Amino acid sequence: MPADEDGDAGEESNAEESEGKEPADETSNVDGSGISEGYELDEDEEELWPVNDFSSGRLYYVRSIRRRNVFSDDSTMLTHFIASLLHLTGARSIPMPFDTPFAATYIPTTACDLPLGSTSFNRSIPDHGRDNFTQLIHHADPTLGLFSQAFLWNSTFWRPEAPIVLFLPGESPVDKYGIYSRADFSTIGVIAENLGAATIILEHRYFGSSLPYRSFTKANLQYLTVDNALKDVVRFANNFVAPWTDHPSTAKDVPWILIGGSYSAAQTGWIANIMPGTFWAYISASPILQAIPSYWAYFLPFMEHGPQSCVRLASSITQFIDNVIEAGDEVSLQILKTIFGLAEMKTPDFIYNLSFYWSEWGDIDIGQNNTLIKTYCAWVEGSEYGQDLEDPYEQLFHAASQQTNKSIEARADWATRLESTLRALQTYSAGFRTHLAPRLCIGGRCLDESFARLSEPLSSGQLYEWLMCNDMMGGYVTGAPIGTSMNPLVSRFLTSEYFQTRCSIVHSPGASGELEKTTSGHRSAEDFNKYTGGWFPTNARRIIYSAGEMDVWREISVSAKTRPGGPLQSDPESDVIVHLIKTGWHHSEMYTRNAELDEEVRRVRDEEVDQICRWVQQWPGYR
Repeated sequence: MPADEDGDAGEESNAEESEGKEPADETSNVDGSGISEGYELDEDEEELWPVNDFSSGRLYYVRSIRRRNVFSDDSTMLTHFIASLLHLTGARSIPMPFDTPFAATYIPTTACDLPLGSTSFNRSIPDHGRDNFTQLIHHADPTLGLFSQAFLWNSTFWRPEAPIVLFLPGESPVDKYGIYSRADFSTIGVIAENLGAATIILEHRYFGSSLPYRSFTKANLQYLTVDNALKDVVRFANNFVAPWTDHPSTAKDVPWILIGGSYSAAQTGWIANIMPGTFWAYISASPILQAIPSYWAYFLPFMEHGPQSCVRLASSITQFIDNVIEAGDEVSLQILKTIFGLAEMKTPDFIYNLSFYWSEWGDIDIGQNNTLIKTYCAWVEGSEYGQDLEDPYEQLFHAASQQTNKSIEARADWATRLESTLRALQTYSAGFRTHLAPRLCIGGRCLDESFARLSEPLSSGQLYEWLMCNDMMGGYVTGAPIGTSMNPLVSRFLTSEYFQTRCSIVHSPGASGELEKTTSGHRSAEDFNKYTGGWFPTNARRIIYSAGEMDVWREISVSAKTRPGGPLQSDPESDVIVHLIKTGWHHSEMYTRNAELDEEVRRVRDEEVDQICRWVQQWPGYR
């Protein structure tokens, strides 16, 4: 392996914090910026939010003030701008621990038969902790220096000579993720228990306390690249020194299993394909493998599995808006903006913000109530047959009537369908205008590209956006191309260029290397897929890919129906296993409670645990 990937053979992890660096705040207040049932707050409300101790996995609670769902100044509008843009440009990270509860009843799997040391060895130190690994700032140029990369470890299930399970939490601070080592919480813990393994959770560079620099300027963000992040993981595994034992524990000494979900599942799959040889086995749960600039298939699962009456009416509303835009009818377009409460918003931002809220489908999981989608559908379906159209909707009807070229015979049916669409538009726009528009426009000012012109230093919330702008990773959620037969839940005029323009505004090319094409960043989708393998990871072995049938990121995984040649199938002879979970959402099998609630998820989870066991038994050192 090249020196810049493997590092010095004697490199060790170390327990010292970098000077001046503080661990991530575990009790920061949680803003009530999401909408849920009963979300209208007349006053600030105090709530208890559960937080997890990073090492023991114990729950405790912090008091948080839930603010009203309105923007009071430019900074909060900027926060919403970044949050909404990221929601529709890249898969969400593995959920923070308070998103998913413990299993009510956890039954351990039968232990994997491995030739490990005695369980009665002397423990002289705690069985969990937090440490740092000395990492290269830039793997292509080690002379640039080092930084401390944080990791959590848990040896509760560990036995001498046992494997290591390395979990990547993605684009989030690591400190709240220690709970994933618990078997009654996540599949990571289940696998560790099954193998008698230790778990390690490695923080992503530039997140949490793993900071090469004290502030995030555009100049030093040039080292936050997919390439560097992947090489961090490989170098860590090849040079790891276990804090809990003197036994050699690098990936050369014992089998390491790499696990990730969503973006970190993509990292897992990419490492398996382009940097094989370090990890022995992999689980890539709901990976965003293929870069797709115009990812219009994002809403395919919603179109297929969502409430069909709602889908049909919402699509007819979008088609009506697209017809107005295509006809160049500025009067009707202004009426549309006004009835949605976005009269001052520019057209590209208008059609983007109409699409954003339907993406809440992507945040649903097993056992969770899709309150937000139900709310939006209630608005869409709230009209009654024969309901009178209010004046602005009557104006839209008459304008459309004047522009149609339908024959006399066809006009009656067309008018009936149009009235149905406009009645749905009337109730939907009223709900949007009342409850959502106040988040987007205040006092005549609406979110637009001016909020993208970020000042330095940048905040941590903008770092994942940088990754996606620097490399065409994941996909921009756009409307289906004009000419396709798919009903347009999202406007066909919402294109990848809209998002790329925002990238160029936020992170403009500069002398320091921002968004400049290099060997490790700012690649097109075509170049990025050539680098990672995308939908066709031909070098990956001993890997499990999974996807959920209901997952909005399904069509960017190897199980995509739109993948050339069809979804990737399992190939046991090549040690490639693929699961499409019919009842699953985004990395649903990662959670023990989901396996408890859903038989199909439990079956897939148990098969994954069993498969990893069989692969680990093949480790040369165990024969």
